[in-house]
Amino acid sequence: HALSRRGTVVAIVFGYPLRAGDPANTVNKVLWIMRLPRHGSPLTIVARPMNADAPLVRQAVSAGAGSRGEEIYPSFVNVPKPGCWRLTLRWAGHTDSIDLRYRA
Repeated sequence: HALSRRGTVVAIVFGYPLRAGDPANTVNKVLWIMRLPRHGSPLTIVARPMNADAPLVRQAVSAGAGSRGEEIYPSFVNVPKPGCWRLTLRWAGHTDSIDLRYRA
């Protein structure tokens, strides 16, 4: 698992280590657990390599999970190349970021 920079999100990583390259690679499942309410809004993820300014991956995750008041979003987060990636997470007016390492 990994904790976000502001402490408002925990990423539970399934299939460690995360793998880069193949966009169909389903081992990159991440369960996002939010400390702040979702209010039914989707989660937007923008991922960029730590040494680059331009985002390379954008993803929206439906708010369909957590129907019993759970503040969670299940997703697959795939990136095109290995390295350390900063993921900026936005939901219901909240923003936080988390750094995850991907291997080849």
